[in-house]
Amino acid sequence: MSTKDLFRQQAYLVIFIFLANFLANRFHLYYSIWWFDVFMHLTGGVWLGMVFVWFLKKRNLPMTFDFSFVFKLTAWLLLVGIGWEVFEFYFINHMAGYSFDRFDTVSDLLLDVSGGVLVALYFSRKDSGNKVELQ
Repeated sequence: MSTKDLFRQQAYLVIFIFLANFLANRFHLYYSIWWFDVFMHLTGGVWLGMVFVWFLKKRNLPMTFDFSFVFKLTAWLLLVGIGWEVFEFYFINHMAGYSFDRFDTVSDLLLDVSGGVLVALYFSRKDSGNKVELQ
């Protein structure tokens, strides 16, 4: 897949995430559908994984699914995920007055990482002819 096609897919996914989040806030879906937050964090992780893969492809860097690759991907996903959780903590807990939920934060971060790793695994398999090089 070319970087242009991957960028286009990322744009579609970001628009979808934006619209889903808008509708979720408008119709209180985060509170009425228990799994909606799970879906959104997994989808966000997929998007972040696509950004990581796009960056590698743009720079013509290899995508062997080894320890270094997984470490860099996980660090990227955790960096953005923790940033989001800090934002969420400030606005939800301080501005809205809800209490902090450790389980929700940890599960959100795990879902972010899971979505990104699944996408990276998919693209590394796709680019290597269905072989994943685990080193």
